[in-house]
Order: sequence, then C-alpha cells, then structure tokens
Amino acid sequence: MVSLDGTLPKKTTGDLTRKALAHSHELLLALSRAAHAVQKARTAEEVYRAVGDQIKALGGDVSLFIATEKPNQLAVAYTSYELSFLRKAEQLTGLSALDYRFETPPGGIFASGIADGSTIYARDVKEYTIAMLPKGLQSLAEQIINVLDAKQGIFAPLRLEDKTLGVMVVSGSSLTENDVPVMESFAAQIAISLHNLNLTRQMQNELATRQRAEEELRRSEERYRTLFDNMMDGIYRSTHDGRFVDVNAAMVRMFGYSSREELMAVDIKKELYFLPEERGSHILDTGREEIEVYRMKRKDGSEIWVEDHGYYVHDERGNILYHAGMLRDVTTRKKEEESALLQSAALEAAANAIAITDIKGTLQWVNHAWFELTGYSKEESIGRNMSIVKSHIHDPKFYKELWGTILAGRVWRGELKNRRKDGVLYDEEQTITPVLDSRGNVTHFIAIKLDITKRKQTEAALEQARRELEQANLDLKKALEHEQHLSHTDALTGVSNRRHLFELAAHEFDVAKRYEHPLSIIVFDLDHFKNVNDTFGHALGDRMLQEVTRTVRSQLREVDLIGRYGGEEFVIILPMTAARQAWLLAERIRAGVEALRVPTDGEPAAVTLSIGIAEMLHTRQDKSAEDVIRHADEAMYAAKQAGRNRAVIFDAE
Repeated sequence: MVSLDGTLPKKTTGDLTRKALAHSHELLLALSRAAHAVQKARTAEEVYRAVGDQIKALGGDVSLFIATEKPNQLAVAYTSYELSFLRKAEQLTGLSALDYRFETPPGGIFASGIADGSTIYARDVKEYTIAMLPKGLQSLAEQIINVLDAKQGIFAPLRLEDKTLGVMVVSGSSLTENDVPVMESFAAQIAISLHNLNLTRQMQNELATRQRAEEELRRSEERYRTLFDNMMDGIYRSTHDGRFVDVNAAMVRMFGYSSREELMAVDIKKELYFLPEERGSHILDTGREEIEVYRMKRKDGSEIWVEDHGYYVHDERGNILYHAGMLRDVTTRKKEEESALLQSAALEAAANAIAITDIKGTLQWVNHAWFELTGYSKEESIGRNMSIVKSHIHDPKFYKELWGTILAGRVWRGELKNRRKDGVLYDEEQTITPVLDSRGNVTHFIAIKLDITKRKQTEAALEQARRELEQANLDLKKALEHEQHLSHTDALTGVSNRRHLFELAAHEFDVAKRYEHPLSIIVFDLDHFKNVNDTFGHALGDRMLQEVTRTVRSQLREVDLIGRYGGEEFVIILPMTAARQAWLLAERIRAGVEALRVPTDGEPAAVTLSIGIAEMLHTRQDKSAEDVIRHADEAMYAAKQAGRNRAVIFDAE
C-alpha cells in the first residue's frame, strides 16, 4: 500500500501531488470495484472476498473478525493472507488461523473502539497482536508480526446503526492515518452488505411463508368447493312462496330426482310434502336459524325424514328475500355429523383469516385466524359490518373500485391497510370471492386475508438499503469524475495540462493520419512576460495568463483543443484545419490579446503574442504529433526573431 507519510524519496511538490492524486485515484477505484462486487455477492464469504481482494491489490492484508453469540468474543471469518503465511503462524502458535477466536473484555484495548464505533490506527501493531493471543503465546507476538509483515494496522469496526457486527483489521508495512477514511468505507460496505444479505434471507423466508399460505389457501378453497359439491346433506335456498332458488347435488339425490333442473322446477308445497299445510307448520320467522325435524316426500312418493337447518334472509326493509337451509337425512345423522366436524376443523385450522359476509358486507362467519389477525372474537364480529377493521387511510375511489369489482361477480385481489381492534394498523393481502346463485347473482362474499406487515417492513428496509447503496455509488462516481478532471486540467488557467494535451494531440494526429484529414497546431507565447511579473508581481501575472486564456478560448470552436505547454507557452490543436485557416484564426487571437488590458494600480498591463503555426504534412517528416508541435514551436521562435507580436507559418523548406 502506497504511503503518504513523508517516507518517500525527496521529490518536487509536483511529483508529490501527482503521487497523491494517483494514490487517491487507486483508492477510489478500489472502493468502486468493491462496491460493484458486493452488489453481486450472494453470501457473506463473497462479500468478504470482494473487499479483501481490493485491499490486497492496494498492498495490504485484511482479516475480518465477526462477533459470536458469546459476549465479548470475536471469531475469524475471513483473511487475505496467503496460506503459506498462515501455516507459518500456525506452526509458531499451534493454533488454527481460520478457526481462531479471542476475547475482547471490557476495558481491553479493543473495547473502546468497538463500543463507540471509532477506527483505530496503530503505527505498531504489537500491542494489538498481544491482545489477540492467549496469555501463554503472547511472547510470540513479535515473531508473528514478522511472519505476516504487519508493521502498521487499522482496526475498523463493522458498524450498522448502533450495533457492532465485528472488526475489520487491515495490516501492512506502509499504512498511514491517511488510509483510515478509505478503510472505514470498506468496513461500511461490508456492514451494509451483511445487513442486506440478512434482509434478503428474511425476505426469502417471508416469500416461502407466503407461498405455503397461498398453497394452503388454494387447498382450503378446493376443500370448500369439494365439500359443497359433494356434501351428503342437501343445501337449498327457496322463496317464501315455495320455489327453489338453488339446490346442490345431494339435495337432488336425497329426493330421487334425475337432475338439479328437475328439482328446481317443482312446487315445494305440492310435490315435496304429503300435505301442503305441513310446510307452514314448522317455518317460523324468528330472525335466527331454526332447526326442525319433519317428514317430506320423494319423487317416487316415499317418505324421508329430514333435519332442516334453515333461516330467513331479509332485505333492508325487513321483507323476506328467501329461506336458506340444509336438509339432512336423519338415518345417516352420525355419518353426516362427522362430516360436518371435519368441515369446521378444516376452515378453523386455515392459516389465513377467513370471513364470509352477505352482499352488504355483514359478517356471517369468521374462523379463529380472523381473531388472531383483527383482535375481534367471533361473538364481536358476527352480525357486524366488515368495516369494523377499516383504517380510513385509503381514499373513497379505492373502496369504490373494490366494491365495483366484487358486486360485478369478479374476484378482487389486492393489498390494503386495516386496523385491529386495539387501533394498530397492519398490512394485509386480501382475496374477496363473490358467491353467485344459479342466476349469476351475488349473494355472499368470502374474504381470505393474509397478514403481510412484516413482509412490507422488510421490503421497505431493502428499498432503503438499495437507495443508500445507489447514493454511495453516485457519490463515488462524482468523486472519480472530479478526480479525473483535476488530473487533466491546469489549475491556474482551466485548460488541459501538458500531459493531457499530448494525449489529445496524439489522438487527433492518429485520426487525421487514418482519414488523411488536415490538422494544424498553433504554439503561442506571451512576449516579455517576465517584465509583467517583475513590474506588477506574480499575482497579476497569473491573472494575465487567465485573461489571455479566456480571450483565446473565445475564438475557438468546440472541436478545437487548447492546453498549457509550460510557463507562458500554450498549444492549440485544430482538427480539420489547414495552415492558412489556422493563420487567420491566429491573427484574430493575436489582435484580441493585443487589445487586452488588465487593470493595475497605475497603467493597465498589456502583452502581445508570438505565434507559430504548423500543418501536418502526411509525409515521413511528420511521424507523430510531437513533430508537428516542434515545427509550430520553431515557427513561434521565428516570429519572435522577426520582432514579436505576429504569427508565422512553419516552412518545411
């Protein structure tokens, strides 16, 4: 890892600055590569390796110690040391490096950093190495440090909010405090990624639970339909004047008819009773379910005794709409009763809350899971409207669309917020299935509810983590772009620096050579610029360079390139431009600078330019962009010898 602590050989300020920029660039690239890698990681080991590889590439080694279930104990989760180094350390200590655990007692050297989340930089890791070893082996600390070449160390806690997940230990022979912020960023990447992996596992568990619940719901619905179609008891709905509205297959078989349609067409009073008045003797409008046992007549005239569980359904004015009920053959009572215990157990045992309402939303039946979800018991629910759990968070349009769907006989599926009896809001996934009569009219609704509050919370946490990671990547990208801009730009004038200028010139030279396009290069210098500095001072000299650069750039096209060649000398690269066209541009530039005045305390400061122009000749004479720049430079000196403040085109002859 490159050190910036002054231990480098003595170099110029420019060398140190470039070295620092290069180092910063390496660190930022390493952070970026690690960020991209951990995004793809599917396991904790992949996260550790993604960060460890980048730190290893920078010249350091990293070991990750994760908190165990035992208080104040850390265990090795990952290390980037080569296996040969680890084997040497194991031979010294007799301990397994990859299974190693050590204690971090309160008051110890690791305790404060772990407690407050601060990162520790150690110029000498001996004290920390001793703290990681059992007492009997602490005398071997120096030898272990030498084997692993761990002179300095950075101890960065893996923190997430107020929780410490572990410690990242980076060691090497040239670490400095300047490396601490980057190592903290690596540690933060590990902590966030571990958190995201944990959330992902939770999400997967939630999805698995949901799939099981949905499968149970599907089976429950199949059981319900199977029970209805295959019940041994007869199910019916009839009008008050003696006509069937609906019957099931058992009802048809019970009375010996050949089809449902045939039974639906009978006159109940005349054809199913021995005496018409017998039908009225047991039907009482008491407002509750009535259970009566009486005789009825089969199609062949034989007698059948049935147990009728019936009730009236009224409209909003109290008028009787129809009579619904279940007929049971008393001779098979035991068998049929056992079947009805099975039905109740199946619905009660369903994992999802199930509620049956009438067409107005009045609760007719709920299972035990309804109470677990809403807090309302069966006694508190039956007879009340489903709106007892309404949260009033959704707008009227939401409920209008819901009711419009189910009243039209279509199934509604969706997510919504409801409110428990204790006032707590919860998220639920609900399916409402309309129950239709033989004419296609909606008579009831079956609502099946699944509590998805935890899933929604997990999804929100995952989304927040994703946004935070995206923001971190964006910040890193901006930092890289800013760093690249600084490395390409002359700090004083804002134009390309010498190195970047030559890169641009080489590119334009190759393009012109490939397509045989014209290319001209201008080199200009400020005449007697030393006099400006000597007379007015270097501050005004710097300002003069800035004003001259601004004046020159105002004359250039978007495709033209300008850079600082050195001192007061500049180079302009003109793609698709012949020497004569370049000369016209040079004259405009020269005239603009000649007219330039920079205010001072006395007389304004002024300068002139000596300008050299060279055109790429597409011959062996011009082998590279440097050749064309050299020719333009020679032409500039010819302009100076001719009296300055002029533009001269290079003459190859």
